[in-house]
Amino acid sequence: MLDDGNTISMRIAIFCLIALLATPAASTAEHKHGTDPVCCRFKASRRPSWSTTLRMPVPDLYDNCDWFPDHARIIFPAPTVVIAALHQDCFLKNGAVPPVPVHTLDTLVALNAQTANVTKQLTWKDVALEARGGGSINLLNLKDGNFLFHAGLTLRLCDSNLNELRSRTLQSINWRNEQWLPLVSADGKSILLKHWNTDKDSERWSEEHWISPETLQDIRSFRTALYSWESLISGNQVFYNLARRGSVSPSEDLVYVRQIGDREGHPFCSACTGVALAATSTGTVIVAATTAELWLVDPSGNVILRKKLGGLGDNIEHVEATQKGSLFAFSFGHSRDFIVTRGFDTFVLFDSDAKQQRFRFKTTTYPYDEGEGWQRLDTPSFALSPAANQIVLLDGYVLKSFLLSP
Repeated sequence: MLDDGNTISMRIAIFCLIALLATPAASTAEHKHGTDPVCCRFKASRRPSWSTTLRMPVPDLYDNCDWFPDHARIIFPAPTVVIAALHQDCFLKNGAVPPVPVHTLDTLVALNAQTANVTKQLTWKDVALEARGGGSINLLNLKDGNFLFHAGLTLRLCDSNLNELRSRTLQSINWRNEQWLPLVSADGKSILLKHWNTDKDSERWSEEHWISPETLQDIRSFRTALYSWESLISGNQVFYNLARRGSVSPSEDLVYVRQIGDREGHPFCSACTGVALAATSTGTVIVAATTAELWLVDPSGNVILRKKLGGLGDNIEHVEATQKGSLFAFSFGHSRDFIVTRGFDTFVLFDSDAKQQRFRFKTTTYPYDEGEGWQRLDTPSFALSPAANQIVLLDGYVLKSFLLSP
């Protein structure tokens, strides 16, 4: 499943928090990792239509900290435009454990989807610093070709040319123990801004802010019962799991649903266990369960398809639906041992009306050195074009485009 903001990553060797202090050496205009010029290496079972490596800005040398590349996101706000977002943290050399970032760097890159040419790039330093864990980034498609960029305590509404249309600073009383998470409906017309505290030693609370996609200001806000951060919105409904206790796997939880404004909800359907990851523009809810099992459920809670895609240890990582029609894409990862030399993932284009896949290909990713003997293995992020005829994968700073044909 998607991890909390953002990407699925694995550390190889003895896994402990000190790994975050690893040093990715930076020189020239790109970060360098081990013997590879940039992260990351991956290959696919299909030939890409193009491949490119993003050139990242050089952080200030006087920061006196080690820069660590972290979350990456990618979207298709328009048929000919791809937007990539990258987040980096900087930790003090020989700092405390667990580490707290002393600087952050967030970058947006706009590319031509046909040629891979970079048309514009923007970078902000320390906008995500006052956020729990350095903050995660979120990149979400809205209506009319606009998109929402969330970094730390900042929301930005931008058009596909990276022009900022609106912005909003989120307010937190104790930002180290609070989190914000934006959710957007499949048609890009509704935005839910979730806000909750994570301090187990104080009273737990959760609130929702339904905000305007034109102004980013609240339309209505209210307190709700606690629920899991994995959730989605479709129409006037919120789909979610109850707040977890103990060792219950998220894929074993019932999916709940409630109307906007209701504090509590009810089970979506009696057999729907897993995590609701996305919904199509026609209202079909996409639920992921263990062994990469895909559920399609209609808005009334009737299961219309159950399809097992993998085996033990396999998980559906990410789902993205087009703003119109019944097509959606998803990826699922295959079992990985503790000592990992490579990762395997499958990307699928699926038609919820026809209940069958349209296209599929596989990728193999390789770990890269972060320094000090530590390695990292990521699952590539991806974006699906509005017409569902192109998919772009992002692994580290490497982008590859694939044309989707029958």
